[in-house]
Amino acid sequence: MPVGHGWNRRREVLIADIEDDAAEVARRALRRPIATRLDPVCACLHDGRLAGLVSVDRLLGAGSAMSRAPIFLV
Repeated sequence: MPVGHGWNRRREVLIADIEDDAAEVARRALRRPIATRLDPVCACLHDGRLAGLVSVDRLLGAGSAMSRAPIFLV
């Protein structure tokens, strides 16, 4: 996880594969405790390396057209 303002205090990290369905990842994120619900999602490559961070806002704002799209397209 990146370090910096607030990152070192995160307790419930959501990790998703870059091929995971964006709508499903958003649902998983919203099932987290309220304090961490909107924390970014760690999008990982197939070998487990971090590919990037995706905000839950972006996943939710993708709309129905992206509902079956992998998170790396969001």
